[in-house]
Amino acid sequence: MSIGMKKILSIVPLCALALILAGCSDKDGGASSAAKAKKSEYPIDNLPATSVVMRVNGQDITQADYASWYRLREKIYRATYRLSPTETSDQTRNFIRDNRARMIGELLRRELMRQEADRLGVTVPEENIRRLEKRFMATIRRKDEPFDKVDKLFGTEDAKALRKTLYMDARDVLCLEKATTNDLKNVSDQELDGYIERARKWNEEAEKKMAVQRERAMKAREEILNGGIFATVTSNRADLAKDDGGVWQSWTIAEAMEESEALAKWLLTAKIGDISEPIDFEDGLAIVGLKYIDEEGLAEEGKEPEKEYELVRCTFFAYDKLEDFEDRKELAEDILKERRKDALRELGMRLMTAAKVEFPLGDGIFRKRPPKKKAKKSPAVKKPKDPSRVKKASAAKQSPSATNAALQVQRAAPPVDLKK
Repeated sequence: MSIGMKKILSIVPLCALALILAGCSDKDGGASSAAKAKKSEYPIDNLPATSVVMRVNGQDITQADYASWYRLREKIYRATYRLSPTETSDQTRNFIRDNRARMIGELLRRELMRQEADRLGVTVPEENIRRLEKRFMATIRRKDEPFDKVDKLFGTEDAKALRKTLYMDARDVLCLEKATTNDLKNVSDQELDGYIERARKWNEEAEKKMAVQRERAMKAREEILNGGIFATVTSNRADLAKDDGGVWQSWTIAEAMEESEALAKWLLTAKIGDISEPIDFEDGLAIVGLKYIDEEGLAEEGKEPEKEYELVRCTFFAYDKLEDFEDRKELAEDILKERRKDALRELGMRLMTAAKVEFPLGDGIFRKRPPKKKAKKSPAVKKPKDPSRVKKASAAKQSPSATNAALQVQRAAPPVDLKK
């Protein structure tokens, strides 16, 4: 293993190498205009877009590649969870932090896979890319919308990067089929039967765990309804308290329906101050409090303006059941997906072990710059007092009455004429 390879393994633990949520370079490549205006704590953000930050087997990877990939992954995350560009929950902050940590390993793996695909002569049919485009739109919960919608969702340059990413995902699958001995196309009936049996046992265990979570949520609700402060109760009882009980989201009924049908149904009759019973969301079981209803706004002709609800929530982690495990075709695809991930990880490690990886600007550019420490001032050394000077000073001191008399004389004296 080369010295560069040892360095990169010490910088970041290589992740499970998922097939979606990646990125590539675009025209402007660098950080956003806001990032350029203010210096980032990460040195790599402040480099020119053409700076070579890593070299893999002689192939340059630039700051533009890093910045584009980082930005695209964050946009996909926000699109998947329908989050605004300014949303700053703990979950989002954790993703952004982890996103940086994964960048080096992801960039390295992608470049190695590109080089391997070139070596094997892999070509990607259009239908493979179209299939991934449909899967991506389903991932961000827009399965009925055309893939061209990403131009508006992500912006022109990031949409180009996304298209290139999906191409690379399709290429990696074909590369694996040539580079591994694992069967990535077929699943035996025996393996499917074993999976279904394990799924049934998992579901039974998940139901027991969710019953415990539901009971915890109900106790939190009762405590709030009996006079407890929402923020205090949720911070003590919930697994995930959104901004310590602050505003969670402002939604219309149409938007709430997309998040949860049960939430939308509750909002139809809820009053300000109401706390919902536990509702199932994608990120867990939650109780929701209604803080404010806004009925102002432009209404369609002949219709009332749609209400907008301001909500707070606290969440208890979910234990998901495995759904539709009787659909053997769908199950086989899920098994193959996991098998591809394992094969991709194995191939990636094999390629990385033999790779020559260099960091022309050093590996410190990927790390957060530590805050500057203020230099401590040395305490002033007091000189011992001269006894003779102390005596003179005390003799020179006037009594309070003498001092007051001197002040009265000064105030009574006429102003001095400087011309004389």
